[in-house]
Amino acid sequence: MKPKHYIPKKLKWSSLSELKTHLEKDTNEKVIHFDGYQLVTETTRYGLFNGKISISDPIIDTIGQNQFDL
Repeated sequence: MKPKHYIPKKLKWSSLSELKTHLEKDTNEKVIHFDGYQLVTETTRYGLFNGKISISDPIIDTIGQNQFDL
């Protein structure tokens, strides 16, 4: 069964850093990659445009492994 995305109740954020802090402090989500443009957990990829987050599947490479090594 595919894991579900974590969707925060608050959908407007001032920055991805603010969302990252929320995920680390208030949820069980584990951040595996953060570069300021995208934030990736084991189940979800988050982006931010005009204060609103976008939520999608993590980037998967051609062999089916997560692109970001721990």
